[in-house]
Amino acid sequence: MSTNLLKIENDFLLVEICPTQGADIRKVARIGKIENLLLETNWEGSEANYCDCEGMDEDHFLSHYAGGWQLMIPNAGFPSVNKYGAVGYHGEAWSNSWSVIKHESDQLIMETTLQSAPITIQRKVALNLQTLQVTDNVTNNSDVEIELVWGNHPAFSNTLIDASTEVRICASEIKVEIDSYSDTVPNSRGILDQQLDFFVIRDLMKVPQSFLGFATEFQNGLASIINRNNLLQVNLSWDKTIFPHAWVWIENRNISKKPWENNIATLAIEPCTTKNNMGIEDSRKEPNNVLVLKSKNSQATSIYLEVLSLLPFPEDFVLPKMKNVYSL
Repeated sequence: MSTNLLKIENDFLLVEICPTQGADIRKVARIGKIENLLLETNWEGSEANYCDCEGMDEDHFLSHYAGGWQLMIPNAGFPSVNKYGAVGYHGEAWSNSWSVIKHESDQLIMETTLQSAPITIQRKVALNLQTLQVTDNVTNNSDVEIELVWGNHPAFSNTLIDASTEVRICASEIKVEIDSYSDTVPNSRGILDQQLDFFVIRDLMKVPQSFLGFATEFQNGLASIINRNNLLQVNLSWDKTIFPHAWVWIENRNISKKPWENNIATLAIEPCTTKNNMGIEDSRKEPNNVLVLKSKNSQATSIYLEVLSLLPFPEDFVLPKMKNVYSL
């Protein structure tokens, strides 16, 4: 473990966090297992665990990107402009060094204040049995209301993402931005039962591909990743009143330029306040597409990552067919 990373654990899970860069969650693993359920890029620059440069573009983000789980605030997606000036790709919080407020065996509390907006964020990362709870409390320090984009960027590893993987997203629509493999745009709507709408994605790793879609119209803030080969299920859940959208990003060894070099296979499910990745200036042109935080007010919310070990599947077992199935 890098000296820049802090560890929390219980009888079920081990988690590593990087307070010197973004309060990123760098590792989630089951106790006794040699694995990381989160992506590790391992490319040049990703090992620094620190950022004090002034870059704003996507290349700057990637030059420090170690994988894992980032907090995107006060911007998500492309560099943009807010009322205080320029904001970089995926915001500022991911690049900040955070102060450690409390570090116990099963929880870590950190805090940072942004320069690109009058915002202080306190983050609590805590374990409860097989669930990781990540709680962010965002405070507007100014005397006027502010607009911001707020998202989370957990990217998963090939421990969860391979040819056996099925992803279930509790939404009724995915609007596709990038699809390098399929000519089919999955904009359909279908009801699995009377309570829930699901969108199902299968065949993630058939060929090299890049995919980016924006899931909307959530019945519940919930997505599940089921991996038959490694007998794992991960459930990601959140408050859909705070994050009414989720970005779905898949990269399967398709991008050849540096630093990707056809080496990265990952899937990210990214709960977000905003329905696209164009940045705050573009997002605020649509109603209800940014979060408004009143003067001196705070907004707190949690995202939960539940890790379940599955029983072995029978040899003849076939995952049930569902409506809204999209094979990438």
